[in-house]
Amino acid sequence: MFGTDSDSDSISDAMEIIYGTDGIKADSDDDSIPDKWELDNGLDPNDPFDALLDFDNDTLSNLQEYSYGINPNSADSDSDLIPDAYEIAHGLNPLVNDAGDDPDGDNLTNLEEYLRGSDPLSEETEEPPYILWIGIPVAVLTLVGVAIFLVKRK
Repeated sequence: MFGTDSDSDSISDAMEIIYGTDGIKADSDDDSIPDKWELDNGLDPNDPFDALLDFDNDTLSNLQEYSYGINPNSADSDSDLIPDAYEIAHGLNPLVNDAGDDPDGDNLTNLEEYLRGSDPLSEETEEPPYILWIGIPVAVLTLVGVAIFLVKRK
């Protein structure tokens, strides 16, 4: 009996009794997430509402995470420093470390695009405002000038 699995969900009938799940249905709570996946990822296979929760606070529900095949307990399933939700929204693969890739050929990696808030699949990348190109060197020169003045003053 321990090896029998009437609903072919990779949970034996004996374990279904222990978990209190339905031994005839692979999804006991009818939340569109199989019991096995719920058990493997810390969800309750008898609670239909946990499909709507977002354990890792990445704006993707557990049901969405199941649908995409990503980890519901990690906001970055592939550990590439780019959140899963951003990768999905921008057509990247949240299961592949693609942080160093540059699919649009604009000389910015996917990680750089994420950090800048730009589109990793569009060559049109906005440059930082020109005030930064002027302001930063001016600020550096000013600080150097003040430092020289203070050193000579002593």
